[in-house]
Amino acid sequence: MSDQESRYTGLTSFLASLLSVGTGLVYSVMVTRRLALTEYGVWQYYSVIITLLSLPSSIIGFWLTRELGRGNSVVHTGLSVSGLLSTLASVTLVVVSFFQDPTLHVGLEVLLALALCLILTYLSNSLDATVSGVAPRLFGPGRLVLEVVKVSAGVVLVVLLRMGLLGAVLSIDIAFALKCLYVYLAVPRNKVGTVEISKGLLWLKRWWVPSIAAAPVLVSSMDLLVLTWLADSTVPTAYLALSKTVSAIVGFSGLMAISLYPQLLGGGTRRNIEESIRLVFIFALPMTAGIVALALPIVHLFGSNYAPAATALQLLSLSAFFAVLRDLSVTIILGTEQVDNKSDVSAADLARSGLVVPHAIEIVGYLLYIAIVTAAVSLIGMKGLSLEHLTTVTALVNVLVTIPMSLLVWRLSKRSCQYRTPWGDIAKYATATVAMLAVVLALYPSQAISVSISDVTSGLLPVVAVGGAVYFVVLFCIDRRVREDAEEIYRHFFGQGGKSLGTR
Repeated sequence: MSDQESRYTGLTSFLASLLSVGTGLVYSVMVTRRLALTEYGVWQYYSVIITLLSLPSSIIGFWLTRELGRGNSVVHTGLSVSGLLSTLASVTLVVVSFFQDPTLHVGLEVLLALALCLILTYLSNSLDATVSGVAPRLFGPGRLVLEVVKVSAGVVLVVLLRMGLLGAVLSIDIAFALKCLYVYLAVPRNKVGTVEISKGLLWLKRWWVPSIAAAPVLVSSMDLLVLTWLADSTVPTAYLALSKTVSAIVGFSGLMAISLYPQLLGGGTRRNIEESIRLVFIFALPMTAGIVALALPIVHLFGSNYAPAATALQLLSLSAFFAVLRDLSVTIILGTEQVDNKSDVSAADLARSGLVVPHAIEIVGYLLYIAIVTAAVSLIGMKGLSLEHLTTVTALVNVLVTIPMSLLVWRLSKRSCQYRTPWGDIAKYATATVAMLAVVLALYPSQAISVSISDVTSGLLPVVAVGGAVYFVVLFCIDRRVREDAEEIYRHFFGQGGKSLGTR
């Protein structure tokens, strides 16, 4: 894949995901305004349980991507093993639910819908891994299908039929099912292959490598469980979950580098890495700054009762920015590691390789995070402070752990491949971000801090639009490469006959 094709793939995936952000916000606003705060917290609690039980899907997805990136046709093998593991996981979910605290119990119909969601999560993860290996261009459209169907189903089930939590979970199930169908049909047929039992058994034999890769996400998500258990309430869980959901928007900037992993697996060079870093930071900086500046109006989108989550959102947005750097660094390390290409590789060699070391660092970092959060929440609870303080302290600890951990992984990526960090380009993006912030703060939408959703949207959206326009106008003026990129994109979509944008 050429740099130009990689750029278009990253841009289309990013833009599709930005559109999905809009639909995702519509869905979140729709659900949070119709579910009780405690009910939303229960849902987020079960979401963490589903995340924990979906760990085995990462085993298949990890090896599936690497096999496909190197030219092997193993899609059906991956889907078959995922189907078997998902069935076992869904049975476990049902059994575990009977041992929950009574305040966390859900009806049988909701429980079955959650079990179906777990099965579809396995299939979706395997298809995402397939896309990462052979067709990164499908990631954005697949996500857009998921979000559009989710909102459409949510309008019918949650708003019109007033099915509450059951309607919310079923809308997720329907969206996952149609997204999986779309991606499966769009995958190149020559990559599907037949079911190779021996290949699936080899992946399962090496289960511990991708398990280590998936563990950081699972360990970090334990903060929601810790808050629920120690606070004896799902209110701080709801605050933190919402802050995580919104701050995750910053992570979408990483989609600009979605083609980097298969490129490196196929023999890419440091030029691919440097271009990916540049493209990621073009969006990561302004997105982080915008969310931090507008955190209070943003949380009012979901209801005024979420206002206490504003500070946590600001902190987690900073954490998300450094997480983007960390994830990009991990991609570089994984993409350039060749140890698993050896047929006789030992477990010790795998443990010392780039497939394990960066994730081990993340695991240690997040275990430290959970330990500190547990101690801090316990102490705050004994002092009788508010639930808002519990959420804010948790978010602060997250930032203090994520920054040094991300910088350490970044240093490791520099050792694995001697690439150059484009500091000059990043400085230009920072300059444009400062200009954007000046405008956003001057036009700060105080009227958006309101109970009325119409006041929130009419006040917030114009400021976001103006701020984004200012950022790109300033960047277009001061960065020649951005002007060249814009001209290439214009010609790509509108043909060679289009007028020049005057980049030379």
